[in-house]
Amino acid sequence: MNLTSEEAQAGLDVIRQAQNRFKKAIASGCSSHLCILWGLICILGFTGLQISRYWGGLFYAGLDIVGIILTIAIVRRGPTRSAFQSDTSQLIHRVWPALLIYAFIWAWMLKPSGPMQACAYVVTVCGFAFVLIGIWSRVSFMVCLGSAVTLLILIGYYGLPTYFYAWTALFVGGTVLGTGIYIRSWR
Repeated sequence: MNLTSEEAQAGLDVIRQAQNRFKKAIASGCSSHLCILWGLICILGFTGLQISRYWGGLFYAGLDIVGIILTIAIVRRGPTRSAFQSDTSQLIHRVWPALLIYAFIWAWMLKPSGPMQACAYVVTVCGFAFVLIGIWSRVSFMVCLGSAVTLLILIGYYGLPTYFYAWTALFVGGTVLGTGIYIRSWR
């Protein structure tokens, strides 16, 4: 079958329109708000840990509690969902609890030897969750985000142990925050 250049262009236009609708569906949901929220929490929390392990740990725990409360509020207050968003939301609600159960089992079995290793463990579990959700929901930016977070945490863990928390604040927190801001631009 031979296509004319006009037919090929029309096909590409249909693909671009579908991509734009897909991006707008994601942007109209809670993804950007949640990425911005958790990006800021990572930046502040990991900065606190770089300054003081003890007080930074307490500060980060407080930020996590606030983050969980705000996440629940954002998701409940979110916009009316399209069929795509509803399916993705259900998938996320099934994956996270299962992953958390396994994460606790793995942590119990593997027993991270120190705070830096425990931090790297938690961040890579979250990165793995993003990758899984992205694969199952066919949302490539989630796969990219999870892969980037995992790669960045490994670079910081093995390459810059003295500045691990500062690295993590800047690059992991910054990546999540930047992703949220980027998603907002799709509106």
